[in-house]
Amino acid sequence: MATRLFWHLFTKPRPRKFTQADEEFYAGSISSQMESQKFGLPFTVHKRGSGDKKVLLLHGWEGRASDFSRMITNIENELSIYTIDFPGHGKSPKSRAHLPIFIDVIQTALNTLGSFEAVIGHSLGAASLAMAAGKNQHDVNKLIFLGLHPVPSQYFVQYKTVTKVNNKVFDRCVRMAEAKTDAKLLEYSCYNYLENYANYSVHFIHDSKDKIIHVKRVEELAENLPESAVFQGDHGGHFRHYKHQEVVAKIKQIILEK
Repeated sequence: MATRLFWHLFTKPRPRKFTQADEEFYAGSISSQMESQKFGLPFTVHKRGSGDKKVLLLHGWEGRASDFSRMITNIENELSIYTIDFPGHGKSPKSRAHLPIFIDVIQTALNTLGSFEAVIGHSLGAASLAMAAGKNQHDVNKLIFLGLHPVPSQYFVQYKTVTKVNNKVFDRCVRMAEAKTDAKLLEYSCYNYLENYANYSVHFIHDSKDKIIHVKRVEELAENLPESAVFQGDHGGHFRHYKHQEVVAKIKQIILEK
């Protein structure tokens, strides 16, 4: 029962209702469906704008492409914006979803859609981007991480803490999940890929009120990446900071600067 609960918690995003603003965002986008290379799962890509520089946006767990609508409307006049609805999220078909699936989708998009001036990820989207960019070199100039967890393997370890299961049960949960995903879940860490991040211009945007991932975690990672930059705001925490006009302006500045 513990292993089934573990798998359910980490692979079943809760459904969200679409607001009128969400529907207006999607109606104004050019949408197409793709299939991920490893897991063969369908996901949806939405395009807006027609600028020369391309940007890819990646939402977090239980997020959706339209969560970035405020940011997109501020930059789409100068850029071509691609946003993804991961499997089981947004306008993509219902599906299980988890960190390895997010990574697979990102790898597929980067291998298929061509070069990008910047790729921006929030929360689980940021962690998945960090793993995808760390494992393989892609034609991307800038990585922008919003609310990043530098050691995403701890998402799995937290299950043990919260449920208070013993080591034997937790090990069984991990073995089952690793067999299903063909991935070493407890090895996910940005610190494994520090040398590879040097191939990109790396930017961290984090909120001082983030109660999900404390900003000190990102500052510690940035200390190991001398060329990276950290922008710390005070705009409502993990789920609200990237929608604030100051943060949107900072992201636009990062994308457009040479």
